[in-house]
Amino acid sequence: MAHIKGWAISTHSVRQLELTPKLFDLVVIDEASQCSIPSVLPLLFRARRALIIGDPMQLGHIPGVSPQQEQQARVRAGLSAAHLEGHRLTYHVYSSYHAADQHGAPALPNTTSTTAG
Repeated sequence: MAHIKGWAISTHSVRQLELTPKLFDLVVIDEASQCSIPSVLPLLFRARRALIIGDPMQLGHIPGVSPQQEQQARVRAGLSAAHLEGHRLTYHVYSSYHAADQHGAPALPNTTSTTAG
């Protein structure tokens, strides 16, 4: 891997790479508002730094579990719904974009415009 300067990988394919922290200098997650929080954790574990790009006005991720399954997992983990909601970590409501916006560096607004001339 020392000879490869860049990788493009999906959140589903990252499990094929070795589980080494800080494996990548920079991980860029594009379309983050369409990525669930759990799906990006394996990438972030392997990152020294991360750039999260997304648009909170786009469609969100498609949850793979029911709200009841999410509640059961939350209860087993000893987490309150208010805690997850307060930190914008509720699986069915928030995406990785929301979590990064809440817990990372401030979001930068898109200042480019696409007007026809």
